[in-house]
Amino acid sequence: MSNGFFRTHDGLKLYYERHGQGPALVCCNGIGVSTFFWRYIRDYFQDRCSVVLWDYRGHNRSESPTDLTALTMSDNVKDLLALLDHLDLPQAVLLGHSMGVQVILECSRQAPDRCRALVPMLGTYGTPMKTFFGNDLIERFFPVLFHLGSRVDSRPLLRPLMNTTLLYHGARLTSMINPQYCPREDMEPYFDHLRRMDPRIFLHMAKFMNSHTSFSHLSQITQPTLIVAAEKDYFTPLYLSRKMHKLIRGSELLVIRKGSHAALVEHPELINLRLDKFLREKVGLC
Repeated sequence: MSNGFFRTHDGLKLYYERHGQGPALVCCNGIGVSTFFWRYIRDYFQDRCSVVLWDYRGHNRSESPTDLTALTMSDNVKDLLALLDHLDLPQAVLLGHSMGVQVILECSRQAPDRCRALVPMLGTYGTPMKTFFGNDLIERFFPVLFHLGSRVDSRPLLRPLMNTTLLYHGARLTSMINPQYCPREDMEPYFDHLRRMDPRIFLHMAKFMNSHTSFSHLSQITQPTLIVAAEKDYFTPLYLSRKMHKLIRGSELLVIRKGSHAALVEHPELINLRLDKFLREKVGLC
């Protein structure tokens, strides 16, 4: 494994890891998430492929911009392309989880020649707050939350409330995870990362995430595409993945029965085997 930092177009240092050698699989996280959700994919493919993990601006070891308006989807895509350049990767298979789906779809629009294949996982093509839990309540209340939390660093106030037990039970109650398949130890790195993350970064990035959509681009995608969806993903309802599948010509769809938004760590064997088949048959890799 090699790791280090690369420079963005506006001079920030962002963290990355590269595991293994060979054809590149570049994994793009969800908002508020670091590289830990990819560990099962990393462990399965690193003997045959180069699995690249990285952190967005203001996440984990990556630097935060002083200008909080520099957290748009376009900034994320520019950072992804800077990472590919830093690693001398003319092309890569792009995997995205949750908000990472928007990142890789937007990258395929802006730089289609850099995308060898696309694997959108448990995410939508745009404006995700409109469809959280099948309604737009989150979107309607978000401006109030943004106004209250985006001006000062509220970590000292929030940290006592963000202990692992409370967050885990909250994830269960909101059906973010299926506790039958998702052990608590797989979620602890996520909770720890949230405790350390500046809420202002999260809120600004969420605002820009919700103003972005790649819907009009879906019918123009020509790269091999495997869409991974989950039956019980209430953050990204299944019908959105089905719509994406219908609009991306030649795409394939895996629906994980009883899977939640955290299916990456709930059902890693199924995902790895299906991804392996896709890479061998449709992309000619691994």
